[in-house]
Amino acid sequence: MGAGDGVWTRWGLMSHVSRTSFAHRIAGPAWLLALVGAWLPLGSQPRPVCAQTPVFDIRPLPVVHEEPVLPDESLQPPAGGVLHLPEGPSEFAPWWQDEVLKQLRDHTNPLEMTLDSAVLGTLNHSPQVRIVADTAQIQRTAIMQAAATFDPKTYMQTNFVDTSDPVGSLLTTGGAKRFIDENWNFTSGLKQKTATGAQIDFSQRLGYQNNNSIYFVPDPQGTAKTALNLTQPLLQGAGRQYNNSLIVLAEISAGVAHDQMSKDLQTQLVKVYEAYWDVYLQRAALLQKRKLHRQAIQILDELNSRSDVDVLGNQLVRARAAVAARQSATIRYQTEVQNAEARLRNLINDPVLMGNSGLELIPTQRPSLGCMQIDLCQSLGAALVNRPEINQANREMRAAAIRADVSKNEVLPVLNLILGTYVYGLNGNANIPSAFGNQYVNGRPTFSTGLYFEIPYGNRAANARLKQRRLELRQAANQLQIVAANVRTEVEIAAREVTTTHCEMISRKEAMIAADSEVQYLLERWRSLPSDQQMVGVVLHDLLNAQERLVDAEFGFVRALADYNVALIQFKRATGTFLQYERIIEQEVEENGVPRLALQKAQPMPPMMPGQMVPGFGPQGMPGPGVGRPPFAQPMMIRSLPPAQ
Repeated sequence: MGAGDGVWTRWGLMSHVSRTSFAHRIAGPAWLLALVGAWLPLGSQPRPVCAQTPVFDIRPLPVVHEEPVLPDESLQPPAGGVLHLPEGPSEFAPWWQDEVLKQLRDHTNPLEMTLDSAVLGTLNHSPQVRIVADTAQIQRTAIMQAAATFDPKTYMQTNFVDTSDPVGSLLTTGGAKRFIDENWNFTSGLKQKTATGAQIDFSQRLGYQNNNSIYFVPDPQGTAKTALNLTQPLLQGAGRQYNNSLIVLAEISAGVAHDQMSKDLQTQLVKVYEAYWDVYLQRAALLQKRKLHRQAIQILDELNSRSDVDVLGNQLVRARAAVAARQSATIRYQTEVQNAEARLRNLINDPVLMGNSGLELIPTQRPSLGCMQIDLCQSLGAALVNRPEINQANREMRAAAIRADVSKNEVLPVLNLILGTYVYGLNGNANIPSAFGNQYVNGRPTFSTGLYFEIPYGNRAANARLKQRRLELRQAANQLQIVAANVRTEVEIAAREVTTTHCEMISRKEAMIAADSEVQYLLERWRSLPSDQQMVGVVLHDLLNAQERLVDAEFGFVRALADYNVALIQFKRATGTFLQYERIIEQEVEENGVPRLALQKAQPMPPMMPGQMVPGFGPQGMPGPGVGRPPFAQPMMIRSLPPAQ
């Protein structure tokens, strides 16, 4: 078998899968994951099947051993692919932990805000969320439009013709030089296209005719004709799969739009998380700068109290410079806090927040300090099942396969079976009602049958379309492979970021503790030094610099803490479980006579134990009837998640 044969063998596999999916109109993830697992080079060592996940061949993820990312050998993943993080400072409480929850600016209205309230406000008020929800809702309407193809249609038609033509033959009128004819008819009926492709037309025709021909007997006439015609394709255009293809494609497009909504919604909510923790970060930094400023003022006051005894002028100048510089930094961070609040308000877009410039947002959510054990194999499996990009690429490949099947059908010649029957009634004196009754009494029905065949010479257009669809199918398969590889990379990076930020947070904590010890040592030494003012000046300089280093270490710790909490959310987004974690459900409501997709948060679930399965939302997991359906929930395995704050 050559290279070309191998390609066409894979084509045969994908075509078979698409036909099966098309027949059942269901996209199961198992075959997709098997396909992705076969394409992606995920290593050569087998792994046990993850609990409660589809059975597919996924090998352990290769871990890049990078010293800057995983500085400790204990952080290297074992054979099972689980990253074991060192125990973090779960019980550590920095001095600013309670101060962050207090009002920091005068003459403001403090407003406490949790992450849940920020997310809920974004779902209710953000125009960006409404845009992505409306996009999915708009695409859903295409399903009904496609299904309406099979709706029965009623029609009516009437026309009147008054003829006055010269006569060129005596047989036309029997003597008159002009042919005068009045003809009126009215037709109404019902026609419908069926799922097999058949066209059914049932009609009733009523007519009146009067002319000056001696051969027109009786004159005037009333006519009635009831007809039933059926045209059934036998080759091209035949079959339920072909005729339902528009509906299935519309459903797939709606699913793609819904996956895009899920992706955009996660992106928007991750921005809310980042903005929320940025507010926390800037408030903590402001408190740190204020403390640093107070320390400088305290040192300056002590120097001023001893200025007439043993303090040199350069020491006072150095202390005043430190006070001025630290006051400038405090002013800057006051602005940074307000800027961070403005960014968060803009993302939420709640009119209450936007219309009150005197509000001070106080983040009451405490950042997570605990470690999170990550199983890379299960993380990848969850991403392949839950990531909307994978689902989108899967649906696009299904749509390409359906279009290829449709084009394959259109290569066939046209061969239609035509059946027809009618009954006809006629009466004189323009008695149309009698003619209508006579059509069912006198005579018998007329029947007709026939075949219609048509094929273009060479059939080049249909064959070119089939080749185009097959190329599009191959392109969609390659796109799925790219998306799966990108998702795998994102999961690896997100897992590594969780590890890195947690390790960085621990290191920053140790650096902060060491810097604080240095400050305490230098402060005690400065206060207890003898009257050697040259040495006192050196120690004072070292003390002020050590205080600056302590604030830098504290800021580094709080930044690493914020980065770690953002990395946890980014990891959930990378595995596609972020909306499950947020318990987002959707509900269709009516707004000004137009349907709207409202997104809400479900009631919180009981805390999970390590190793316990998170159930998908269902009748038992719903907060109550009529609340909505959660399209984002998928089962996943939780190793050890930080508790929801």
